[in-house]
Amino acid sequence: MASRAALAARFPALKNMPLNDDHIRLNHFSDHFKEPYFRTAMEQHVRAYHAHFGERLLAVYVWGSVHRNEAVRGLSDLDLHAFIADAFHEADEAWYGQARAAMDREFPGLASLTRPLPAKLLGEGAAGATPDSSGPARAIARSLSFRLRYDATRIWGSELGTETIIPVPDREFARGAFEAVRDLARFAAGRDRQNKTDFELPVEPVPRLRKLARLAVLGAGYWLMANGRFASFKGTEVLPLLKNELPEWRLFLETTERLYILPPRASSEEIEDYQAHLLSWLDWVDLSFRKENHV
Repeated sequence: MASRAALAARFPALKNMPLNDDHIRLNHFSDHFKEPYFRTAMEQHVRAYHAHFGERLLAVYVWGSVHRNEAVRGLSDLDLHAFIADAFHEADEAWYGQARAAMDREFPGLASLTRPLPAKLLGEGAAGATPDSSGPARAIARSLSFRLRYDATRIWGSELGTETIIPVPDREFARGAFEAVRDLARFAAGRDRQNKTDFELPVEPVPRLRKLARLAVLGAGYWLMANGRFASFKGTEVLPLLKNELPEWRLFLETTERLYILPPRASSEEIEDYQAHLLSWLDWVDLSFRKENHV
């Protein structure tokens, strides 16, 4: 196990970070997160990680709807990701099985206690940082680093230096990342027979409509990214900008504002109608990428 001095040399923020029980408080705990249930769940998960990993635990991040303050109890997962200073060992696996079961009992439906990842994984994304790393390993590291920097909140621990790995996202990055959004929407609508992505949509009507609207927000975020104006994937920071800038899409974007957190209802007809407009929107975003690049 890496020494405390070695860890502090690599992650300077650890030098003055107490690791006793009094420190198990979330960064931005009272200022950022609005929903008490998710705040409590995050605090308990950090305590569980720290109780087992101690000084090996470097940082814990949350992303997804909780990070964006768009989470709805009973619908939203708690997407937590912890990073440790070394590898995940056999003893850690035994702990993980027991700890996850305990957390699932205390916070049912959140599916939230994930296996911590070694922090060195992020180094795979830096050119030349790991000479023997594979192309896929670098791609995974860069994707993970992008999410930590631009679409997550660090709730405990030290900064892991993702700014040295991921530059400000540009049009090329937006086009590549957008493909999964477009492909998932096409599969959901039956345009593609095979799901080309690693994601699934819920079957139940309300969660499904909510996720479809979330795809619309992601499309808007990538459009802003491609045009050099990306800030985040939060609906409140994306949709108001485009409603004024793209009047031809104003009605669709206003509808999306009403749906992407918690739809008031979701009949099969409403889902099909919204899905058709979603595909038109994503096709337009895709075409705007291609026109700009003369493809």
